[in-house]
Amino acid sequence: MDEPPGRFDIQDGRVTNIDPWAAMFNEGVWLQFLHMWVAAFMVVGLTVSGVYAAGLLRGRDDAHHRLGFRVPFVFASVAAVAQPFIGHVLGMRIHDTQPAKLAAFELAPKTEGPAPLRLGGLLIDGEVRWAFSIPRLGSIIARNSWDAPVPGLDTVPATDRPPANITHLAFQSMVMIGTLLAAAVVLFWVARWRGWDLLKARWFLWFAVVAGPLAIVAVECGWTATEVGRQPWTVWQVLRTSDAASMSSGLWWSYVGVLVFYLGMAVGAYVVLRSMARRWRSGEENLPSPYGPAAVVSKRQSDGRDSGP
Repeated sequence: MDEPPGRFDIQDGRVTNIDPWAAMFNEGVWLQFLHMWVAAFMVVGLTVSGVYAAGLLRGRDDAHHRLGFRVPFVFASVAAVAQPFIGHVLGMRIHDTQPAKLAAFELAPKTEGPAPLRLGGLLIDGEVRWAFSIPRLGSIIARNSWDAPVPGLDTVPATDRPPANITHLAFQSMVMIGTLLAAAVVLFWVARWRGWDLLKARWFLWFAVVAGPLAIVAVECGWTATEVGRQPWTVWQVLRTSDAASMSSGLWWSYVGVLVFYLGMAVGAYVVLRSMARRWRSGEENLPSPYGPAAVVSKRQSDGRDSGP
């Protein structure tokens, strides 16, 4: 969808010579996959560690909750620190592959070199308003150069320009949240190295609780920036979204079916986990796990004659 050339030919209005393997494994797929894969580790790691942070906030400061926090937080920490570098390398490709998206990311109405970095702001009637500009930083981040120009929306026909404000705000929200999460995990491990226990600090535990939802918001903002920034194309410069959209009534049935199925899975998971949590708090130890072998209790243990494991 983002880098389609060379994957097929169009002859007399028909798509021919389709090479699905070339489409699935094109030059851009590896960085895009890595970017999303690392983001998934951030989301899961911070969400799970946030659950144990909530337990610590409620006074359950024991080895179980501390270990439950640290294990997923380690994975999330590696992902959070690596993600800005992966995103930077991936972002530099956009100048060559999708310059219109880059112009929307940078909220650049016209080509500038060196280009500033605009924080916030909106594009209204062709003019940037309410943005805080940092000179040259746009060229450094987007082009890895001190003075290389960043393409503006003026290089793109008006009918081919993406919705700049949505793309820009979604992109910057993703970057802002990602930077905040990376700074938080670095702070935690530096504090641990210095001998400070942030798991005893309520402000940090509260931040750890909201870090998971923040990571989810960052992922959604990233997808918004990617998909909205490609508009008006479904397949870049090949198929417009207006031509790809279907009005088939069957789409609504499939959408409702998927929605009901996943809602059912969510409710089922919640009921099972809440049930296991209540039984664990009541003193049951050998709780069955859907992903592990059944607990085996020997006759000696059941008779109370053997207190060993």
